[in-house]
Amino acid sequence: MTPLIATNSFSSHAGLIIGGSGLVFLVLGTGLVLVAQMMRRRRAEFDARATAVPGEVLDNVWRAANASTVHLNVSLLAYPLLRYRLPDGTVVEQESFEGRSPPAARKGSTVTVVYDPADPRRVRVAKESVLPTIVTIFGAIFAGIGALMAAGALALLVL
Repeated sequence: MTPLIATNSFSSHAGLIIGGSGLVFLVLGTGLVLVAQMMRRRRAEFDARATAVPGEVLDNVWRAANASTVHLNVSLLAYPLLRYRLPDGTVVEQESFEGRSPPAARKGSTVTVVYDPADPRRVRVAKESVLPTIVTIFGAIFAGIGALMAAGALALLVL
């Protein structure tokens, strides 16, 4: 009877450890999916008020990735320096608020630029970002692993 208690005790401890780890994965994965949704929403809000005009990439300024955003092992991002013309004829040269790796466009490329009419210096290249999709995929994988671990832990605890 003692070996049965030892096995049962081991199952309980293993179940708690696996279940706790599974919950961490599940929460982390869900958080990543929510962050990706927030990124999409912010981009859509900007696009809804933005004006699109032709522009030119004067250069790509490489800088360290911003710690406040999610960058999957990317240490340097290219922030394009853009030249574009406002409806009143004013020519603006402004660095994009959005950096990417690889760059959104090469130096000398003609691109579509989107800027905020209320603040024409808030600008980026009108190219779809894959970052929210990548973050969603990783989040879903983490959440799925967490759910499987939690289910496995529950099975260990019930047995």
